[in-house]
Amino acid sequence: MAAIQQITLEDVAAACGLSKATVTQILSGKSKYKFREETKRKVIETAEKLNYHPNLFASSLRKQENNIILCIVGDAFRYAEIMQFKKLEQEFGSRGYNLLLQFLVDLSDEQKIEFIRNFLYFPAGILIHSLGFKNPDSYFKLLPLFKSAPPILSLNDEIKDGCTDYIKINWGINSIPLILKCFRDKKCKNIACCIDGNDDLDDHYSRQFTESAVQAGFNAKTYISPVSCEKYDYYTAGKYIAGLIAADADWPDGIRIGSDEMLFAINEELRYKHHIDLLERYYVISGGDSEFSRKYANPPDIIIHDHQVAARMAAEYIIDLLESGKKSTVPHCIGSIDTTMIPGKK
Repeated sequence: MAAIQQITLEDVAAACGLSKATVTQILSGKSKYKFREETKRKVIETAEKLNYHPNLFASSLRKQENNIILCIVGDAFRYAEIMQFKKLEQEFGSRGYNLLLQFLVDLSDEQKIEFIRNFLYFPAGILIHSLGFKNPDSYFKLLPLFKSAPPILSLNDEIKDGCTDYIKINWGINSIPLILKCFRDKKCKNIACCIDGNDDLDDHYSRQFTESAVQAGFNAKTYISPVSCEKYDYYTAGKYIAGLIAADADWPDGIRIGSDEMLFAINEELRYKHHIDLLERYYVISGGDSEFSRKYANPPDIIIHDHQVAARMAAEYIIDLLESGKKSTVPHCIGSIDTTMIPGKK
């Protein structure tokens, strides 16, 4: 992967034919000197033309006021996570800290570990949204790095080998009892779950869902997309699953669809190719952290967890460690966030 050249103050100064000190004073907006308007305009326009952005890390370290919270995103994410980042930014911002997102998606395990090693001591604290390691042994390599690191918190459950504190999100298999209760309340007997065939977690969820449903007295099945679909390509997977549903003579009473994106693809494919209105014919439970599912004329019931509570919990915990000087010595769960159901069509 080619490195992206970082435009520096020296580059802006050279392009303007001025000293770095002069450019720094003008761009800071806090100079005690009076510069001519044409000089200020030249510096500002040149900085914009070169797409110069100040280095927040270097600036905060120079001032000895490091208020940067680095959030690492190492795996593909869905639209729902944008809401999570927004809430985190609000919670840390209201407390005087700046959230900086760093995406490591599509990098090798070695490249991700190298980035963490090089940038581990720049921010005041670190949030781990995801790592997405392909080799399970890669998690073990983080243990010696994290022992002397700034405060670190995993936002989405425990990291393998227990190397950081974490927030437990009662999602996935933990939400199955709530989902089965919803099906029971709607008097469903035959239920189905839609699964992305590329995702090992979905495969584990599928088995647990079927076992729990059968034990609870339901007739359960799964609709699974082929592994030939790209991982996280919920649109293609949804179109394939729509074909399975349309061809199934034994229609279920209720369907669990884990993501907004897959629900959209299944619904549109059934409507336009098979003339079936998914949300009219079946009782549907959708994953809906992004709240996209609420936009339908007949919205489904939606299983969500509260991003605001999770963001507040993360901000309060990290900042308490920073400002008290305390250090977490034994990685542990700092709190859990339960899933809830928002009713759709009455």
